[in-house]
Amino acid sequence: FKQKLRPLRIVMSDLPNGWVERVSRKRDKKYYFNESTGVTTWTKPTAEMANRDTEEEQHIENEWEEARTPDGKLYYKNHKKRLTQWEKPKDFNDQNPSSKKQKPSSASSSSSSSLNQVRIRHLLLKHKDSRKPISWRQPDTPITRTKSEAFDELTEMLSKLRDIHSVVNDNSVENFEKLFSALAEKKSECSSGKEGRGGDLGFFKPKTMHPVFEETAFKMKIGDLSKIIETDSGVHVLYRTG
Repeated sequence: FKQKLRPLRIVMSDLPNGWVERVSRKRDKKYYFNESTGVTTWTKPTAEMANRDTEEEQHIENEWEEARTPDGKLYYKNHKKRLTQWEKPKDFNDQNPSSKKQKPSSASSSSSSSLNQVRIRHLLLKHKDSRKPISWRQPDTPITRTKSEAFDELTEMLSKLRDIHSVVNDNSVENFEKLFSALAEKKSECSSGKEGRGGDLGFFKPKTMHPVFEETAFKMKIGDLSKIIETDSGVHVLYRTG
């Protein structure tokens, strides 16, 4: 007998350029991922949304604004793109009314300027409004926790770390670092939390990290444990090791 061949069906994607459809394993639900920007959404993107985003990108100078670290150092942030940087953007509009023209704090001459590099381990929890709300632990599942929920989870971890850190002495520093490393490998959503790295970012120099993260790191002494800080990546706890 002759086998009846089915006609080949070609499926054309109706998604805007850059967008792909994925399925959340955890929820068994479709979501959409932009391979260019790293943005994820449960709502199916439309051509109108893509056009609007393109128009907004063309007016990026109106999205940048000046900001300052707690010690008064100037940096720039873009709320739309969820970006921060030390260098002044080329298209930054100095007349932008949203720019926060603040005078540098006298504290800006802190000891951080005298350091060439520091070494940090950290814990990161992301939330749905993070710049990239995807964890290496579940790369196919968008993070849905709120910023408040992430803060509460990290607060609980920090409380336990502080209880142990408060009794650390010269003989137990190494044990505390091992404890922090183990917790980072179990909970942190930064790729530095992968097995064998323990949240270690290695040594880094000034103006290579998020301004708030860096400001905190360079103010810490070796062995210090930070309070919770917030960046566009999520919420962090830092431990300085070098």
